[in-house]
Amino acid sequence: GIRDRSPSRGLGDVYKRQASNSLLDELAAANQAYVDRFGFVFLLCATGLGGAEMLADLKRRISRPRDEELRTAAEEQLQVTRLRLLKLVEELS
Repeated sequence: GIRDRSPSRGLGDVYKRQASNSLLDELAAANQAYVDRFGFVFLLCATGLGGAEMLADLKRRISRPRDEELRTAAEEQLQVTRLRLLKLVEELS
């Protein structure tokens, strides 16, 4: 099927259920600015983080050089993948 490529997609379903509408609007706008700057969605291993913490991290990272941010985004994706694999192994055990 067609993948949702909207800027808010990378923001995570967990915090979407927990965050206020104004925070969600701010996160979506900040993520769009991030996408405009870097060409990819903001990636963060958000386990245990709230929306305000994610927004603060996004705001901190958006001013970084692209090559540095690309490395960080890849590291964050690795953390997410590791957690998903660990969960899968637990489920299969």
